[in-house]
Amino acid sequence: MIKLKNLRETFGNKIDVVREKLQNFWGELAPREKLILIVAGSLAGFLAMIFLGQQLGQMILKSGPSAQTTYSDSKEVLRYVSELKNQRFQAQRFDRLKTQRAENFNLEDFLQKNSKLYGLQVESVLPKKIASSKEVDPTDKLFEVKLKSGGSLDASLRFLNETEEVLGLRILELNMAPQFDDPTKLNVQFLLALKEKL
Repeated sequence: MIKLKNLRETFGNKIDVVREKLQNFWGELAPREKLILIVAGSLAGFLAMIFLGQQLGQMILKSGPSAQTTYSDSKEVLRYVSELKNQRFQAQRFDRLKTQRAENFNLEDFLQKNSKLYGLQVESVLPKKIASSKEVDPTDKLFEVKLKSGGSLDASLRFLNETEEVLGLRILELNMAPQFDDPTKLNVQFLLALKEKL
């Protein structure tokens, strides 16, 4: 405590001495010399501010690449999150579709039931054999499905879309033709592939 007091007194005395010398020096100067010192001091202060601003700008520019890296890392993380959400959605969809396709899945019953939802009716579901091709898996069972005439385009497309939503069902060929007496009504026939084991 005493040392701190002594330090204050020592520095306080020295500061007072320097202040007094500066005041005496300033008082002895001619007005023209005072003006030159004021302009020189202002210019030195202005240059010091420019120098500090430049140094600060360089520091910000040096930190720029790391900020850019952080931004690209953030974009990468967001992309991974988006992919994970999509995979989760696909897994949930797979589970939902798998429950639709139970062990005792009967294709004809399924088609009859779903067609009625859209105001359509299945006329026939017949097994079909075709030559092997790269579009058809050899383990798939193929069926030719014919709807009773008179369905609308919208109802037919919604029914076909719903049919392909079921896991292991694929429409390989589709034939839609308008009726002669009413072109808004269609004759629909399609080839369906059923994957028995999922």
